[in-house]
Amino acid sequence: MLLRKFDFTDKESRDKFIFDKEIHLSTWEHYCDCYSYTLQKVFNKGLNRNYAFNCRARGILFLIRHYFEICLKRNLALNRYSIPNTHDLKELIESFYNQELVSFDFKNIALRLNYDSDGACFRYYINNGTGKPFFDYGHRIEISELIKEYNRLESSESFKIEQLCESFDYDNRRKKWDLTFHMGECRGLGHIRTQYDEVIEFLVEGVLFENYDINKVYLPLLFLVRHSLEIALKFNILEARKLTTIVSDRKIEKIHSLETLYNLFGGSNGYINKLDIEKMDIKTKEQLENYKQQYENLNSTIHQLDTNSMFFRFPVDNKGKNHSIYMKGYRLFEILKLYYLTDPFITFTNDVLIEEGLLIE
Repeated sequence: MLLRKFDFTDKESRDKFIFDKEIHLSTWEHYCDCYSYTLQKVFNKGLNRNYAFNCRARGILFLIRHYFEICLKRNLALNRYSIPNTHDLKELIESFYNQELVSFDFKNIALRLNYDSDGACFRYYINNGTGKPFFDYGHRIEISELIKEYNRLESSESFKIEQLCESFDYDNRRKKWDLTFHMGECRGLGHIRTQYDEVIEFLVEGVLFENYDINKVYLPLLFLVRHSLEIALKFNILEARKLTTIVSDRKIEKIHSLETLYNLFGGSNGYINKLDIEKMDIKTKEQLENYKQQYENLNSTIHQLDTNSMFFRFPVDNKGKNHSIYMKGYRLFEILKLYYLTDPFITFTNDVLIEEGLLIE
């Protein structure tokens, strides 16, 4: 169970998740620092365990690819080049007027991560362009060699990079296998959400027991939670669509707004509210209403902080305007608590509706 080691009644544990909101800076440097620090912790922790990476593959790959994107944008800003409104790593590299600023090895690694133009392949299952999964069943991504090559790179005054992982025995067979991601084994949004949740739990455990700096982990952690909510809502809607015609026929693949997605799930236009809930067992109905209220608080909080899945990833909006995270330090704890408490709601609601006879398989 997600966050099963978190004692929400313990003040000492709670206080570990209070970050200093004055630390937050709307700069590329700050975002690079947060994402690189988080990756270091994830890699170092996973390398001390057996087979800890593959069950977290999509979340880890997103963090790696995203670091390369914000690193390129940081260095474009550093060299006073304009930053194009794109997530495509190839286009960002080509935006350097002086191509010699970006080393051949950095380009090579970045382009190997550029499976699609915006990294959707590490966040979703189906490619909207082809209607097929991003990865075939046998597709593998080997990260050990990538880390080895990256660790040979050096930062400079004109192109700055951060450490992502401490050096290890790159030729060790077990390490190589641990860092071989079997992309085709992840079959659908439900699996992807689980992989993101596993990374979330890695970070929560790290803050609780291993002195991770919450002032550096909070941005990636908030994004991972936010994205897990998004794909959980999408998964529920798509699964319900197989069982009933009352689900909205809106194409949800391109919807990233949590508010809009929840509205199609449990909000005023959601399929849950179109079912005859009065037929449910009275205790189950009361539990459902309680979960809905708690989840709506969570969904509203994160939606207000990050309306379009960008604030936790970038220091500026798509118009280049700096934005801030208007959030009191203790709210991260509240978000994690609500996420834990409402996990059954966004995981098992369709199953309960089937058991109650309101959705028919």
